[in-house]
Amino acid sequence: MKNRKLETHIHDGSARNYQALLDVDNTKGRTIIWMANSRNMQMFSVTEAIKHILDGEPYKLPKRSAYELLQKKADSLNSQALIKYYNDLKASPGHSEYAFDSETELNMLGYYLMNKGRLDDAIEVFIYNTKLFPSSSNVFDSLAEAYYNKKDWPQSLKYYTKTVIMDSTNQQARESVIELRKIRMNANGRE
Repeated sequence: MKNRKLETHIHDGSARNYQALLDVDNTKGRTIIWMANSRNMQMFSVTEAIKHILDGEPYKLPKRSAYELLQKKADSLNSQALIKYYNDLKASPGHSEYAFDSETELNMLGYYLMNKGRLDDAIEVFIYNTKLFPSSSNVFDSLAEAYYNKKDWPQSLKYYTKTVIMDSTNQQARESVIELRKIRMNANGRE
């Protein structure tokens, strides 16, 4: 927003294999809409390339998502083996067409594991992702969510608090901190 007018807006969503992305730039009179019936793990990167093309600027096509490879092994490997597999892929010159420079790959893997009810494995993947991308508030938010789903309130509060410190605009994390502080106070016998 600028001067009470919407300048840009980005929103995405997914359900099962379907994905959508809306990218509006009113300053340029441009709207990009993606809808796909198969997951495209690089929607944001491709959209950035499209914007550069439309602006007559140099662009790079994104690399393939490493999550494609990780997800194929996720059902048969635990978190430690998945992290080793990720690092082996990353070091392998035969996989140079895959993206390893983004938090997204391991974050998606963590959510895949979490959605399968494998909370401990998801937590280990998220923890590793925080080590690789320590300046990303999003990876700490994901870790906090996994601890929340495990009902490990102290750890969830710790990482939601870190998320808010890193990104004070994250309203969901702020609300989670308030909720978890209330849970902590009730557990300590204080109202």
